[in-house]
Amino acid sequence: VSSYTADSSTTSGAATIAANQLALASYQSALDTLASGATYKGKALLTTSAGLSVSVQAGISSSDTLSLTYYSATGSKLRVSTSDITVSSSSNASTAMTAIQTAMYTIGKYQTTVGAQANILNTQADLTKSFITTNTKAYGDIMNANMAEESANLATAQINRDASTAMLAQANQQPQLVLSLLK
Repeated sequence: VSSYTADSSTTSGAATIAANQLALASYQSALDTLASGATYKGKALLTTSAGLSVSVQAGISSSDTLSLTYYSATGSKLRVSTSDITVSSSSNASTAMTAIQTAMYTIGKYQTTVGAQANILNTQADLTKSFITTNTKAYGDIMNANMAEESANLATAQINRDASTAMLAQANQQPQLVLSLLK
């Protein structure tokens, strides 16, 4: 909103007021666009009811949760809608500028909070993926180690069986050898 010098009783003053009111509507639209553009996985974050809190599982166990709080940041919730403020006088224009600056600051804080929460969620997701990869590898190593051990045990058992069979065959031939000598 340009600095206010308009006198509403003149044609140029009325045009300035109208231009300033249009600029105010443009700022409100920009705030609404910023608020509606803040999404995470398709869920609107800044156009929700004020104080919406969402709890998400952030770790391996169900007790590892992260609470995320979102606030409404639309123009009407931030009190910068054209129904809340006008620029019909110098005082109103100053009030409008303050309201717009406060709203922009507030939406910036909200975006910072949402960004930090998104970073936390992404870090937790990466950590969980790392745990899954590590556990899958460990399980595979254990299963492979057991297979190698069992394969070695099987080979040992087969060698023992074959040796036992050979020893029995030789033992069964011994009495026949003695009998053949006696004949």
